[in-house]
Amino acid sequence: MYSATRREFNAYLHQQAEFNSGENAGQQPAVLPSAEQRLENKVCASSNFLQSINIHGVSKQKGEKLGRHIELTLSEIGDKNTEGQLHADRTIMAKDWYHCQQTKFATHIEYATLNLWAKSPDFQVRLCRAATWQIAHDRMMIGFNPERGTAVSDLTADPLQQEMNIGWLQHLRQQRAEAVVSNIRVGQGGDYASIDEAVLDAASELITRWYQDDPDLLVIIGHELLPDQQFTLPEQQQRVAADKFNNLDISFSNLQIGGLNAIRVPFFPTRSFIITCLDNLSIYYQQGSHRRKIIDNPKRRRIEDLQSINQAYVIEDYDLICLVENILIPDGSGGWQ
Repeated sequence: MYSATRREFNAYLHQQAEFNSGENAGQQPAVLPSAEQRLENKVCASSNFLQSINIHGVSKQKGEKLGRHIELTLSEIGDKNTEGQLHADRTIMAKDWYHCQQTKFATHIEYATLNLWAKSPDFQVRLCRAATWQIAHDRMMIGFNPERGTAVSDLTADPLQQEMNIGWLQHLRQQRAEAVVSNIRVGQGGDYASIDEAVLDAASELITRWYQDDPDLLVIIGHELLPDQQFTLPEQQQRVAADKFNNLDISFSNLQIGGLNAIRVPFFPTRSFIITCLDNLSIYYQQGSHRRKIIDNPKRRRIEDLQSINQAYVIEDYDLICLVENILIPDGSGGWQ
């Protein structure tokens, strides 16, 4: 690391310590609530998808879900003069509990990159963006892929961090298996002639009738199931697509699929789709659980930003989501792949 870069990096460490009331960023202190909230805001700002779902801070590591919907109509038959008859509380109650598990996020930046960034006046901004982008990146990857949730993740065996936590899809498999369908064949001679038919059938058969007319219902679909030409990035995203710190975003289908608006999300399984509303997906983080340590590692010629947060991936209402996974498509020689 060049001397000028070292000065900029030390200034960055000093600023981070000031944000945390003087705590040394190299000692892995607990992050103060104000700094924790600032980080959460920046992580959400890194991705339109994370802004579209719920990110909730909770005080307890375990507890009842916060919920989303009104389950039944508020209208009741009865004597209109009887107090309380017309205003019964029908707010849906949590069907299960959340459990925030420690989830680790690691960012490293090579000295060569730091030396390049040090020539720009936004050196500290770039360091902050690198850390928040990595958390946003990992939150999305973990949300759609993990299955087990163990303390240590082996990135060689589990490149999509399947071990780091229990993601939304696995929660659905465990809690409402009847809403999960696997290995259907889509194409001429298959179970469905097109992906439109498969989505239409899933929405009518696997989503509880009460929610089938929800105007926010949409389909998140894997990138192998529809041509790239049917999807576009938001206008603001097109302007910054070359910047890796701004590419964790939603792309939208130009056409409806099975009567529903369709989106793609990074790291979603390539041969699957889910039908739900985005505000039915949540990430809860335990307030006060955030830890951070910044290390200068000269042996590897890089700095390392190590953070951990207790968090849980939560489906608010299992009646409002379904999953069709491991879809088979024609292999071009009369079979299925």
